Amino acid sequence: MLRHAAVCGLALSSVFLSCQAAPPGPADEDVAYTEEQIINGTPDTTSKAVVWLFDEGSGSSCTGTVIKVDGGTGYVLTAAHCTNMDYVIAADDYEDCFGQGNPGCEAVFDVAEQIYHPDYNSNDPGQGYDFSLIRFTGAFGWPYWIPAAQTPDGLAEGLTVDIIGYGQTESGNNSLRKHKTTTVVDMYGSLLFDHVSTVCFGDSGGPAIYDGHVVGVSSFVTDDACMDYGFSGRVRHVYTDWIEPYTGPSMPPMTTTSATTGASTGTTNPSGGGFTGDGGFSGEGAGAPATLGPDDDYEWYPGKQDDKDEDGDSTSCAVTSAGTSTSSSGWALSLLGVIALGSLRGRRSKQRPSKKS
Repeated sequence: MLRHAAVCGLALSSVFLSCQAAPPGPADEDVAYTEEQIINGTPDTTSKAVVWLFDEGSGSSCTGTVIKVDGGTGYVLTAAHCTNMDYVIAADDYEDCFGQGNPGCEAVFDVAEQIYHPDYNSNDPGQGYDFSLIRFTGAFGWPYWIPAAQTPDGLAEGLTVDIIGYGQTESGNNSLRKHKTTTVVDMYGSLLFDHVSTVCFGDSGGPAIYDGHVVGVSSFVTDDACMDYGFSGRVRHVYTDWIEPYTGPSMPPMTTTSATTGASTGTTNPSGGGFTGDGGFSGEGAGAPATLGPDDDYEWYPGKQDDKDEDGDSTSCAVTSAGTSTSSSGWALSLLGVIALGSLRGRRSKQRPSKKS
């Protein structure tokens, strides 16, 4: 039974994460918002529109989906708690983009701008609106996208959706794109739906796909072992008023032909810029290029979440990059979000959703 919550946020990164007490949750099951990867999933080499997002400053990352390409500009849909991303990286295995000209790194695009849904509340993510849009440059000729769902999206309890992400697996850290089919269990108003959990650390912002459209964006799970339920924000609710005004009208779903031809399998961005095979990757487009080498150290310290006692109380959460902890009582409820390169050493906290309406 949920007694009270500790809210810790936002992302797993090297920045300071603070905690504060939260009011009791209304539901009768334990809910954890952990930063999450696809559990028991299958390596995915075909969903090229699903990309890895990387924040060079903190070393944190998320998953996202290219939902539109318009000339040299592309748009990625991800989660609002995936903040300050620098690069959009297209690869079946993102580690291929940290090395010497690996052909497995298909493209690295610069983030030109990232916006967040104005109704997202990081202190109460269970209310929904965990959506962010990224505009990236250098997208000329990029052939992969999955359009965002509009109303009606066809989603209903009992339907199956495909969940895709780069997050942590049941065996630990992961750098592969993976997918798994799961079943929609419940709808929570018009903003959230849950499914048997497949997502885990690093899958935040990744898509739930139904009928060739992104119907959901991964936000949080109900246990920090990633074995219970996962929650996704419902895309159709924010399409007309928020997504389309920024991206313009949606593109039609990709055809089988366009999804299997024209892909770049070499070491250059399809636009002629982006990935460079000179010991790392370099972005060209928004701001000065920045290079990450294969030997760079991106280890970070997300802190720890103490074991809960018999009453369900947890006594600490959150750390600084130096490992200094702050404390708060209550359950630790964590966002799916951001896994960083290096050691995964703990969980982060957030808040539970409102009751299903």
